[in-house]
Order: sequence, then C-alpha cells, then structure tokens
Amino acid sequence: MSGLPNDLDIYGEQPRRFLIIGGGIAGLTLAVAIKRVAQITRLPLQPIIFEAKQTYDYDIHAHHTLWRWAVELLIELGLGKKLGKISSPILNYVSDDAETNVELVRWPPTVDTPHSPLPDEADLGNLKVPPMLALRKIDLVRLLMMAFSGKFDDELEGDLRVEAANNSDLVTHAAEGVDADLAADGWFEGEGWEFLLPDLRLDHELASYMISPSTGFVTASFTNGSVETGTMLIGADGIHSKVRSLMSGGRLNPHHAGACIFSGITRIHMPPVDTPDELEDGRQIPDLKKEDVAKFCGDGVSHSVVGKGVSFGSVNIGNGMIGWNMIVSQQDPQQHVGRFTMAKRRQLVGAVMAAAPRASVIVPPSTPPPDITDVETDVTNPEDKWMTTRNSGPRLRSPLSSSSYTVFDEPEELGPDDAPEPASPPASTRSRSSANSAILAERRSRHRTSQSTKSLTSNPRSRSSRVSSMRVSVAMEDEVLSQLSRGSIDGPALLPDLAEPVGNLTALETRTLALRLTQPLELPHPVRAIIARSDPSSVVVEDVMDMADELSESYAGPQGHAGRIVLIGDAAHAIATNAQGSLGASLAISDAVFVAKLIAKHLLKDYSGYHDNHNLAQLAKEYDQHRVSMCNSIVREARAEGGWGRTGNGWVRSLWRFSQVYTPQAWKGLSYVQMLTRGRIPSKALDLMDLSLAHRSN
Repeated sequence: MSGLPNDLDIYGEQPRRFLIIGGGIAGLTLAVAIKRVAQITRLPLQPIIFEAKQTYDYDIHAHHTLWRWAVELLIELGLGKKLGKISSPILNYVSDDAETNVELVRWPPTVDTPHSPLPDEADLGNLKVPPMLALRKIDLVRLLMMAFSGKFDDELEGDLRVEAANNSDLVTHAAEGVDADLAADGWFEGEGWEFLLPDLRLDHELASYMISPSTGFVTASFTNGSVETGTMLIGADGIHSKVRSLMSGGRLNPHHAGACIFSGITRIHMPPVDTPDELEDGRQIPDLKKEDVAKFCGDGVSHSVVGKGVSFGSVNIGNGMIGWNMIVSQQDPQQHVGRFTMAKRRQLVGAVMAAAPRASVIVPPSTPPPDITDVETDVTNPEDKWMTTRNSGPRLRSPLSSSSYTVFDEPEELGPDDAPEPASPPASTRSRSSANSAILAERRSRHRTSQSTKSLTSNPRSRSSRVSSMRVSVAMEDEVLSQLSRGSIDGPALLPDLAEPVGNLTALETRTLALRLTQPLELPHPVRAIIARSDPSSVVVEDVMDMADELSESYAGPQGHAGRIVLIGDAAHAIATNAQGSLGASLAISDAVFVAKLIAKHLLKDYSGYHDNHNLAQLAKEYDQHRVSMCNSIVREARAEGGWGRTGNGWVRSLWRFSQVYTPQAWKGLSYVQMLTRGRIPSKALDLMDLSLAHRSN
C-alpha cells in the first residue's frame, strides 16, 4: 500500500484534510483506511492525526482480543501478513466459577441438540480467520503506523498466519524459529517514527473547534497555539474525549462502572528478578510450570475465573507472553488504591516516629487556610496538647515552602528500655514499604510510640486551621525510606500528608496490591503465579469507566452541519472491560473502517465540495443508523455482565451460577454466534476491493 498518487493536479484542488483527534487504535485505523480509499480512488484525501501525548512509549501493559469481524477489516486494509507475526489465534474461550470450579461458559459451545438454531457457516464470516486474535496494544499500534507511513507495503500485505507464533516450549526457553516483529523498548523514538510520519502531530491537545457557517469547514485550535482546518473532524480521543465533551456541551461523560482493573503481561520464559515467592500472609506462591500454563491458558486459549467480587482473565498472546486482567469490584473510584496509599502513609509515619524519637519531625499540612501568605499557627487545640506540653520549642519556617510548619523536638532523655536499637537492613526489599515494615513491627509493642503515631495520623482535618497544603514528592519519601533502611533518621523528616489526594501507585506497588486482594479468595494456583511473575513495569491499575449511564443518541453532529464532527471508538461508546477483555478495540476498528468507507461512498458523488453539507449529512445518518443502537446495547450489557458475575452477595451469586450452568448449550451457541457477528459493519457496506474494481472500470 503506497501513499497518495503524485498526479493530484488532475483534480485541480488541494487535498481534502480530515482532522483526526487521537492517535490510538481508532485514529490510526481511520487514517490507514482513508489512505487506502485515496489510493484506490485517486482522490486527494489527506488524513492528519493530532495526538496529545509526546510519545508512544506507553501502554506496555495493554493487550487486546480482536474478534473475527475486526480482524477481517485489518486484512481488507492489507495488514494480514504482518498481523500474524504479532498475534496469537484464540480458538477457545473458557470461564469457570472460582468457588465451585464449575465450567460456566465455553466458546465454541458443545451443542446438545441436532436442531439448534445456529446460522449457516457463511454468516460467521471468513472461517479461515480464527474467531479471535490476541496481541499487545503497542504491537498493533506499531503495525498501523507502518501502514500509515506507506513505506512497508511488502512487509504488510499477504495472508494471515493462523498458527501460533511462539509458545511451543512455554517456560524453559524463549520462542525460537519464529520471525515475530514486536515493538521493543523505546521503539517509537528508536525507529524514528515521528520523522516517518509527518501527518502524525504529537503534543497537539485539542482546545476547541469551530465550524464555518458558510463553507462548513472545521477549524481546530490546540493548546500549543496551532490552528488547523479540514473538511471533517473525527474524535478518536478515547474515553475522556475532548471532542465528545465539546460536541455535547459537557453533557456526556464517562462514569465509574463499579470496579477497578489490574492489567499486566507475564513473560513465561523470563520472570523478573524481583518475583515474590510468598503472599503477605506468609503463604507460598507456587512456581509457574509449563504444564500449568498449558492447562490453564495454553496456545489458542483464553481463560477466565469468576469469584466473589473478583474476576481474573488470562489469554495467551503469543511470543512467550500471557496477558491478564483482574477486575475487582469497588463502590467508589480509587477505593482500593486509596486504602493502599493511606496504609502506606500511616506506615511511613509510624516507622519514622518509631525509628527516630530524637529527630525533628516536620508534619505536613492537610488543608490550606484562607490566607497562606503568613500563617501564625496555633497548637493548643485538644488533640495537640500532648505535643505542646512535651515541647514548647519554636516554630520554624520550612525552607521548602513559604508556609509555616510546626517542628516537634524530642529533648527528654529516654530510659534504657525505651532506647531504640539500630534497625538492620531487611534481607529482601521487594516493595517500597518493606524497610519501614520491619522497623514498625519492631516498635509495635511500645505504648508510647503507638500513642505518638496515633496522634499524628488521626483526624488530619483538625489541623487545617494551622498549616498549609503541600505535596510530598516521591523523592522525599524515598529519602526517608532510605534512612529507615539504615536504621537512622538524619535530621528533620518530612512526613506524608494523610489527607493528600490519592495519586498513582508505582508498578511494584500495583503488583503488590493485586496479590494482596487475591489473599482471601479461592483461586486456581496459576492466577497468583501469573500475577507474581509479571514484569512490574507492565502492571497498572485504573478504574473501570464506561458510558452506560449517559448513552449518546448520535455519534455525529452538530445540528445544521451533520457529519462535520464524528465520534469513533471509546469517544463514542466507551465500554467496560471485563476479565476476558472487551469489545472496545474491535469496535474502534470497525467504526474507523466504516467511516472511511462512508467517506468514499458519499464524497464520490461530488468532489467539487458544493454539496458537502448534504453528502456529509447522509454520511452521518447512515453511520448513526448502523452503529448507535448496536454499540449502546453492547455498552449496557458489558456493565451488567460484570456486575452480576462479580457480585459479593452469596444468594445472588448462587442464582447467577445456576443460570450459567443450566443454560441450554444451544442458547450458549447463539451467544457465541452473536459475538462473532454483532460488531461487524453492514454486509452491504462498500468493499474496498469492489470500490477498486468499480473505479478501474470507470
């Protein structure tokens, strides 16, 4: 596949520019599809991607399962040959109940009646294409960039490989003899993609857009000061879409879906050096053996386990890697991350007080007072009287801020029984909190220290009138922990603010939290081993968000200029991720290709531009007609499915389990067929090969 033809002057016009906001899977697929249409029709169409981020070296944890109808579209775009080198075919999906080990779902299902109402095989798409493909997100993004550049056509076009590229010897060796082509660390800068793709504009965050009432052209302005104009603006900017927010006047926003998701990738043959071998409660984490992998999620298998409040899914993504998701129910956003963070902060406060009773301890603030320019603090409230009676030393102004800080000293002599012993460094430091955990455990029985810790950590809002707000940097926290590991505190110690808003966890902390949440659950052995062997740099946790509470009635707009603004992917219909993944990536691909085909269909009628408003209105009408109802129903069902399966109510779980086990296999067969067909674009939609033949005949 090559770029635009050189003889565009035969049209006597400048290329039509399509402004694509967002350079993820949806945006890149749309750009590739538009360039494919331009190549076939020889129309001067120019897709330009505007991405807010400055690099693509992120999302190394993310993996996707693409359904057949999405894979067929990538093959239609000419990506089949390379697609087989970065993915693994998934032929079977199995879901079990964690408490009873009963199989709940199996796809393809075993049909228990010869008269099951399954459709003809022709309705299930190209049977030479596997039902699903599993792959890493960064590998798919890199593949789409290769296609967008137009410089790697000989490496892309060809038949899709349907054999697994990879795990013939799962644990003991790396994959050999397989010409996989995966994104390596630093791949974007290292391979020079920002120079290979001049129409990929990084560091372009959308600020606003305006539609000309006379010409209909869309002008987009960005936070970096640049301004661009085009025929259409397509919002492919994900779940927190700025395009959707502007188009709806801020009315349509994603909402918390009642869970958080832990995601990671485990390299089967290359575990990280810091792999934990036991849980925090002391139980051992058995090693992950080759037979365990083959049984739980071997080649061609996606396997999920549903338990009380938790569901875990794993998929063999090929090339010696397993992608996994763990969905944990939570009532409020950041609930589990917040509890973990607060526990860590309290532990650090206690460890500092226990290890350094003589040290000056600077207590950071909780809430800023109305005027923080010159605050005279007052430490005479009842909760702080124990401090003022023990020490009436001066209050010092911290060099770290213009705000006042209260400094507490410990001048009195300690008795022999109270003298702290130097703490020896722990034998293993698997997490950031291991050093202060050892020290805190050594001092836990001391009444006086525990009282000090309690006073410093209880009800931080009571100090809001005497101190100002300040964030504690990770560097400061690491320095305190470093001193704790040596058993001493050198000089004043800056304690973390217990009322500070919850931030992001480190990758190592995320893995620790994921393992902690599995402790009370009955889960198959490979689950904890897969999490423990994950590369910490690839493990993340985030709240599950979707649009189920506020579904859009149209993915195109605005009124009066319908079709000038179009939403695709998560920007249009953000869907909750479940343990086995979601349809989000597949829907994004089908949205993008469908929009490109509609552009070809409606702009081919008249390229002069005089009838653009009418033609684009027809485009918007057809797009909404085929996508809105279907995608919105998928969003609602994904939210409901996750909630029922992970419910903590024992009676409801029993009822749900009963319905899953005793559902007729024929009905399960229909569910499988629905997954193989529901997200596809209409069969009567313009086929790019047919478009090519029609154009040549003209």
